[in-house]
Amino acid sequence: MSIATILWVDDEIESLQSQIIFLESKGYAVYTLTNGFDALEYIKTADVDVVLMDDAFQHRQVKTGLSVLLFDYNKIFEKDWMLPFGNLREPLTGIYRADVVMITKTPKIFSPMERRRVESHLPHVKEIPFVYSFLRYGELKSLHSNHMHRLFAELD
Repeated sequence: MSIATILWVDDEIESLQSQIIFLESKGYAVYTLTNGFDALEYIKTADVDVVLMDDAFQHRQVKTGLSVLLFDYNKIFEKDWMLPFGNLREPLTGIYRADVVMITKTPKIFSPMERRRVESHLPHVKEIPFVYSFLRYGELKSLHSNHMHRLFAELD
């Protein structure tokens, strides 16, 4: 029995395998699809607790319970333009529709001065919280455990 059922919709779902494996290891049932049309059909018949959608923000017909807008810390200071000249799908003023703005991949040591510098590059609304995340890598684990060693031995 799973803790909850998650449907993850992303056109690059294969790049999220480590997150999916992590969620499954914590007891979540994770189903994946690569487009919103298939997701709409899927949720008509399946019991899903949470839907994680990449790029749902610009689809205003999608009614979300929580809209989290992500910005990569390493790219936040780059000047970007709207499509087709740049990578933005809508103007930065769309930030006002978000429930939360998350700055990802920040340095582990992140000073209040750096936080102000980051926030000054984005339209800021006092009612919308800005949150920050950083990457922390765990201990490396060998792929050559006894079980894996036996599998490789059988392949020889």
